[in-house]
Amino acid sequence: SGMVLESQSGTSGPSLAARHEVEIRNRGRLPYGEVQIRIVYRAGNGKVVETRTRKFPETIAPGQSLKPGDFRVEGLPGSAVDAEMSVAYADIATAPEAARPGSD
Repeated sequence: SGMVLESQSGTSGPSLAARHEVEIRNRGRLPYGEVQIRIVYRAGNGKVVETRTRKFPETIAPGQSLKPGDFRVEGLPGSAVDAEMSVAYADIATAPEAARPGSD
């Protein structure tokens, strides 16, 4: 994953917007859907300054990846310098008929 921070001015003072690029890989044996990622933003001293979540409704088949494209998170504290992403939640999805074993 990658992140670019951009300055933003608002009514409550300066803040940041982060543009993220992410790839979610399914290394399991079941399809997953409704994947929710947690993004933890940290200051230069390592202190957590903000935590956000983002949901992706697409289904990811076993062995496949999802590259949903860039997304933007606004209103972050000006002290944020780094972010760490992790999967917070994912549903086990039903595989499409064509992808099920023995369906050919």
